[in-house]
Amino acid sequence: MKGWDYRYATFDVDEAEELPAGAIRYGPWSGHRLFAYDLVRYLAPACIVELGTQYGTSFFSFCQAVKDGEMPSICHAVDTWEGDPHAGYYGDDVYAGVKAVTEREFPGIGKLLRKTFDEALEEFEDGSIDLLHIDGYHTYEAVSHDYTTWLPKLSENGVVLFHDTYVRGRDFGVYKFWAEQQGTPHIDFTHSNGLGVLFPKGISAQQEHMLIRKGEMVEVYRGTDRIGRLRRNNEEGGVEPSMFTAYLYISDSYTDHYLHIIFNRLMEKGIDIVLCDADASQPEIDPKHPRVYVSIGEDWEEFKGLNSLPLEERRRWIHVKSGEEIEADHLFHCWLKRTDPLPEGEEISIPSTISDRPLVSVFTAAYRSGNKIRRPYESLLKQTYTNWEWVIVDDSGDEDETYQTALVGLDDSRVRRYRPDGSSGYIGAVKRYAASLCTGEILVEVDHDDELTEDCLEKIVSAFQANPEAGFAYGDCTEVHADNLHAHWYGWDSGYGYNLYYRVWIHKMKRWQNVNKHTALNGTTIRHLVGLPNHPRAWRRDCYHLIGGHREELLVADDYDLLVRTFLSTRVVAIPDLLYIQYRNAGGSNTTFTRNKQIQLLVQQLYLYYGDRIGERLESLELPREIPYDRIWKRKTDDAGVKTAHLIHEREDRRSLLFPIPHEEEEYDHTLLLEALREGLETGFSDHEIVIAGRIPHLVETYAANAPMGAIRWWPMEVEDDWETCLRYASYMASCKEKVVVGRGGT
Repeated sequence: MKGWDYRYATFDVDEAEELPAGAIRYGPWSGHRLFAYDLVRYLAPACIVELGTQYGTSFFSFCQAVKDGEMPSICHAVDTWEGDPHAGYYGDDVYAGVKAVTEREFPGIGKLLRKTFDEALEEFEDGSIDLLHIDGYHTYEAVSHDYTTWLPKLSENGVVLFHDTYVRGRDFGVYKFWAEQQGTPHIDFTHSNGLGVLFPKGISAQQEHMLIRKGEMVEVYRGTDRIGRLRRNNEEGGVEPSMFTAYLYISDSYTDHYLHIIFNRLMEKGIDIVLCDADASQPEIDPKHPRVYVSIGEDWEEFKGLNSLPLEERRRWIHVKSGEEIEADHLFHCWLKRTDPLPEGEEISIPSTISDRPLVSVFTAAYRSGNKIRRPYESLLKQTYTNWEWVIVDDSGDEDETYQTALVGLDDSRVRRYRPDGSSGYIGAVKRYAASLCTGEILVEVDHDDELTEDCLEKIVSAFQANPEAGFAYGDCTEVHADNLHAHWYGWDSGYGYNLYYRVWIHKMKRWQNVNKHTALNGTTIRHLVGLPNHPRAWRRDCYHLIGGHREELLVADDYDLLVRTFLSTRVVAIPDLLYIQYRNAGGSNTTFTRNKQIQLLVQQLYLYYGDRIGERLESLELPREIPYDRIWKRKTDDAGVKTAHLIHEREDRRSLLFPIPHEEEEYDHTLLLEALREGLETGFSDHEIVIAGRIPHLVETYAANAPMGAIRWWPMEVEDDWETCLRYASYMASCKEKVVVGRGGT
C-alpha cells in the first residue's frame, strides 16, 4: 500500500486566460486544491463526479491529478452553468471558459454534463462512482436530496466530499447536514469555508491510513489558516499568503445574488474572503494576522459578535448596507489606517547626535539561505569599519535546517542568530523583530544573499556624522546576475528618468558592473518604489523606531512603506559611491520578482493612503508635486525637476575630473584623459577620480582593471547626446564636491 504524499502540486489552469484568476487561485475552494489533488493521486479513483462546478476550481484539481499521474480516470462535471441564489447567476461565458480549458488542458480526462443533478443520474450506473463531490445549492434540503439520490451510485469504499461545511447564514445548511454525519468515518477540514470527507460505504486499508493521519492532514492543509493559501514548505517558497483577510459577516435577512462578483473583485486585489455568521464572535486567529471585518446588512447593531470586539479590533470594522458598497480601496485604507505605525499629526523629534565611533547594527531576515548567507558574512569580515554587529533572524520554518547548516557556521563573535517559534511569512514582521534586537546607534538593512563593498559601513558612519540632520542614509547599488555575473540595466528611463547608471570595475568579478544611482527625492520619485533608494539603507536607530519601523502585517512592499514614512519624518543623505552588490537569483526567484503583482498593488494602495501627507511634506520642502517627464541629465539647472529633498555626502579630500566625450566629436584628443589615468595609477588615485560620459575609449576598461574600485567611472551615452548633456550626466556620476571639467573650455 502506497503512503500519502504531500505533493504541493502546481495547476495548469492558474494561467488560463478564459477564467478569472482570483476565482481559481484565491476563491472559497482554493484552500482545498492541494488536498483534492493528493487525494486523487492517492486513491486513484476510476470515476470522479462533481455536482456543482461553476469556474472549476475543484474539478480542475481532480483533472490535474489524473493528468500528472497518467491515470485512466475520468472526471465528470455536472452543472447547468446558470447559477443559483447562493453562487449567483451568470451567463454562458462561464461555461464557455470551463469548456475551453477542459478541452485544451485535459482532453480525454474531463467531461462536462450541462444538466441538473437529477437529470444526470441516468448517466451513471449504481456503484460506479469512486469519488463524489457535492457542491451545488447549499440549503439543508438541497444537499440532503443530492446525497440521498446519488449515494446508490457510489462504489464500495467510495468517498464523498462536501464543501461549505462551516458556512452559516444566507440559508446555507450544509453545516447542519454535516453535523448529522459525525457518526460515520470522516475527515473534517475547517478552513476555506470547510470541506467534509465522508466514507459512507466502508473503509479500505488505504482509507484507514488516511483516518489515522487525519489530524496531521488537517494541520498541513490548513496551512496558515488563510483561505486558499497553503504555504508550500519547499525551497521554491511556494504559494504566498494573501495581503490580508476580510472577515465578512452577512445579515441573515440580506440577499444578493451577485456577491460572488464582488468576492472575485476583492480576491483579484489579493484580499482573502472568509464568511462568518452574523452573530459570530471574533475568529480564532493569530493577533498578527492581517485583517479587517466587514458586515453587510441594514443595521450594524445586529452583529453582536462584532459589537463585542475590543476597541482596537472594532477599529478594523467596516459596515455597509449593500455589497455594492464594498470597494477594495476602502478595505485597504481601513487596514493601513489601523496598522499605521507613524502617528499622524504628531511632531517627531529625532536626536541628531552620534558618537565618534558608533556601533553599527546590520540586520538580516534569513529564509532558507543556504550558502548564499556567506556573501554578506564574508563582506562584513572585510569591512574597513570594524565596530559592527550582525543580527540574523531565521524565518525559514524548516525545522532548523537553515539555522544548523548555514547560520551556525558563521563563526564571529559579532554575529547574533535568532530563531522565532514558527515561520511568519510576513517580511515586515521579521525585519521589525530583527531591528528590535539591534543595539547599535546605526541600523543597516542587508538581504541574506547580497554583500557590502569593503568601505560601506565606514562611509555610512561618515555620512551620518557629517549630516546630523539626516536620519536616513543610502548609497549606490549594482544588480548582478548570480549565475553568470552579467551586469543588469533597467534602461534609460528607470526611476521615472531619475535613476542613472555608471560603470566601475569590480576586481573580484574581473569585470565591470552597472551601478545604479538614485539622483533625486521629489514628487515624482516618491510615487513608487522604483523611484526610491535601493540598498544599502541605513537609519539612525532612534529615527527607525520613532517612525515606527517596519510594519508588521505587510507581506510585501514593506520597504516602500518604510521609505515613505522616512521621507515624511526626516532628512535623507545620499552617499555617491557603490556600497552594495545585489544578486539576482537564477530564474528570477527573488521575492521582488515572484511577488511582483502583489508589490504593485500594495505600493499603489500605500501611495493613495499617504497621499495627503506626502503633499504636505513636499510643500514644506518647497518641492512641486507634479513634474513634467524628462531624464534628469537632460534638464537644465533651473528646471524645477532637478530640485530634490535629499542631501549629498560628497567627498572633499579629492576632486572629480569630468570628461564629456560626445559621439559627435569623432576626432576627440584623448591626451588629457591618458595623462589623468596614468597619474592616477601612479598615485593610487589619492587626489582625484576620473568620470567619463559619452563615447568611451577602449583603454578605459584596462586602466579601471588596475585602479581602486570606483576611482574610474564611465558610461556610454546615446549617439545624439551633445557635449552639455554628457557633462550633466558626468556631474551626476561624480562623488566629489569639487568637479573639474576637462576639455572644451575646461582644464
